[in-house]
Amino acid sequence: MEVEMNNLKDLLNEWKTAIKSQAPNLLLTAALNVKPQVNPSVTFPIQAITNNLDWVNVMAYDFIYDPNQPPTSTRAPAALNNPSADLSGSSGISAWIKAGVPANKLVLGLPFYGYAWNLVNPNNHGVLAQATGLIKSVDDISSDGAISYTSIVKDFISKGAKVEDYLDWL
Repeated sequence: MEVEMNNLKDLLNEWKTAIKSQAPNLLLTAALNVKPQVNPSVTFPIQAITNNLDWVNVMAYDFIYDPNQPPTSTRAPAALNNPSADLSGSSGISAWIKAGVPANKLVLGLPFYGYAWNLVNPNNHGVLAQATGLIKSVDDISSDGAISYTSIVKDFISKGAKVEDYLDWL
């Protein structure tokens, strides 16, 4: 994995050089992991990222979704702050800043989708309600249980779903 990070460093350096000479007005960006590590022992090439990218789009979503293990409770696909775990949008941005990437180069990536849940008790439908997994491939729900933002607005919020339930949890 360290070889790949060295290759990424070289790619970013060469990319910036080529862009400066051929299209100097382009912005260079990359969508990267929520934290600056690929795993505990391998870190992204922070200096090359800082020197060569205009923005880093921090992918701060899908922390809890594992297609091989059905979730047992409802939750947001992107926790901005998660006091019960060390993974959230806030902790990711803080980790990138601590690693040395300037805050003005970081863009917090948020999902514009949600998930549909098989609830244990349909009357308990708030955040962290017990569930037996995701609903899949029904109407506007994809095979992985995701629902688009448009469908959420059209099929749920416009028909009376309460956004406040989620906002209270934050």
